[in-house]
Amino acid sequence: MESINWFAILLATLSSFVLGFIWYNPKVFGTAWAKAAGIDMEDPEARKGMGKIFGMAFLFAFIMATFASYFLYNHMGSLEEVLRVSGLYLGFGIVAMNTGVTGMYERKSLVYILINGGYQIVSLMIFGLIFYAMS
Repeated sequence: MESINWFAILLATLSSFVLGFIWYNPKVFGTAWAKAAGIDMEDPEARKGMGKIFGMAFLFAFIMATFASYFLYNHMGSLEEVLRVSGLYLGFGIVAMNTGVTGMYERKSLVYILINGGYQIVSLMIFGLIFYAMS
């Protein structure tokens, strides 16, 4: 990889928020996720500290997009290959499985693990699509 495409990384980072707003919407998986996470979304206490949460989430997503770009740009071939590497290898094989291991130790339900793991798989596939389109 000759140079880092910071604009693609920024778009990938922002895409994780767009996906999150859809994925964790109460009409999609939000209600089931909140119940599985033990969060009462009607409780005003649940909304406290959201600025810090979004700020740290942005930083973590940016770091994840940066490292994913290194990996994906070194495996850039066909669109099918990019989706396989980003979704199956990175998303499912590493990130979703890590979500599962961590979730089991935290005594989270399978629903919680599947919702969060699924989000990570789709998010990394979108990263791959962005990096592919901008390569």
